[in-house]
Amino acid sequence: MLLASAVASAQSDRASLAVLPLDVDEHPTLMRTNTESKKAFFRAVDAESGAAVLSRTETLAAESKATQKDFRSSDAALAEVATKAKAIYAMFAALELAPDGTLVLSGRIVRDDGKAIASGVAKAAVNNTAMPIQVASLTRTLLQRLDTAHLPSVRAVEQPVREVAKVPLAELRPLPTVEAPPPAARSAQNASGRPQVFRVLGPVGVGVGGAAIVAGAVLFATAPKSLAGGTPAYGTTDNRGAKTQQAIGIGLLAGGGAVAAAGAILCILAPPKMPVLSAGPIPGGAMVTLSGRFP
Repeated sequence: MLLASAVASAQSDRASLAVLPLDVDEHPTLMRTNTESKKAFFRAVDAESGAAVLSRTETLAAESKATQKDFRSSDAALAEVATKAKAIYAMFAALELAPDGTLVLSGRIVRDDGKAIASGVAKAAVNNTAMPIQVASLTRTLLQRLDTAHLPSVRAVEQPVREVAKVPLAELRPLPTVEAPPPAARSAQNASGRPQVFRVLGPVGVGVGGAAIVAGAVLFATAPKSLAGGTPAYGTTDNRGAKTQQAIGIGLLAGGGAVAAAGAILCILAPPKMPVLSAGPIPGGAMVTLSGRFP
């Protein structure tokens, strides 16, 4: 039971092949061993083809039902035999004797949809005393050239080739061109990726903040103070004005410091080789400096 299942599985993996009887030429030399040559041909096919060869009964029944009989030259006739036999392929072979005394065995395989799969020829010098043995040897050679052992067991579905629509050249539109930005726009950002505007805002912030610091320091320093405690007398007009002046001075100091710090940060983030403007109080006034490398 298991052996029968294994044999059936192995046969199902092989391509089904309907092999027509060997067509022997009516040459006197060949006709003397006609029957033995045909038997030798079939025995070699069964043993060496590597395909799932249909029985002679099935193939002959399909051949009798075929409407076309020109198996020697018509691929459609062979395809009809394969279809009638419910096989994927059909094979035809012919044995002939060439004028120079060469024994020629030719054959071809056609798929059930009419597609020619393979064709080949095997030749040998004729030996009248061992004709069936020669036919068996030629059959093995022909099967190798037809590559029957590697026939696909399933017919592949061929997809139709789709035609690509042709567009007239006049209807083709050119791709939009992208223009490079002008030099002024490209210079807005240097190689480091930092905006050039930092070169302006940084020094301005430092300068404005420094000026506010100087003004706040001057206002705070010039506010009236009492001789003893260093602060204006309580309740006097000078006291109120001094407090206001001191508050303004402190505000300018704080605001100027914040602006100067922001400007300093912008100077740090600015592109290299940028001149830096700084300012600060000194005894008796203020000092503004501009440092950096200039072109």
